[in-house]
Amino acid sequence: SDDVKQQLYADLSETEKYMVTLMDVPEAGAKLDAMLFRSIFTNRFEDVTQAVRTLNSACDELRSSEKLRKLLAMILTVVNQINTGGEGKRAMGFTLDALLKLNEAKAFDKKTSVLHYVVKLVKKNDDSLLSFESDICHVIPAENVLLDAL
Repeated sequence: SDDVKQQLYADLSETEKYMVTLMDVPEAGAKLDAMLFRSIFTNRFEDVTQAVRTLNSACDELRSSEKLRKLLAMILTVVNQINTGGEGKRAMGFTLDALLKLNEAKAFDKKTSVLHYVVKLVKKNDDSLLSFESDICHVIPAENVLLDAL
């Protein structure tokens, strides 16, 4: 019986011999998982590190952009004017979702969106604010980072 096993084993290809040997290894699945983890760890670590750097850069740029800060302040002023008529309690801020609604909400003439009005206002007062995206160049790459994958 051992001779037959030896003969059958000798007839196997190298891959098949490897698999037969692997069947005798205790906890082979866990060991293969560990080998796989070791083989991909360095690349995955570099990917995660780069993604975190991109996110950090984007956050730093958003916090430090004077143009973006001034632009958001102008938007808040316009929205406060629209909502209160210049009098009454003014909002101290707004959500990012509210920015998306600027294009939906129509201004006093029912044709111009609030977004168009804000752009006209910015062009009139300080058109350099319209180039704020040059201050936040890492934001678009950061939008592609999947936080759940980190």
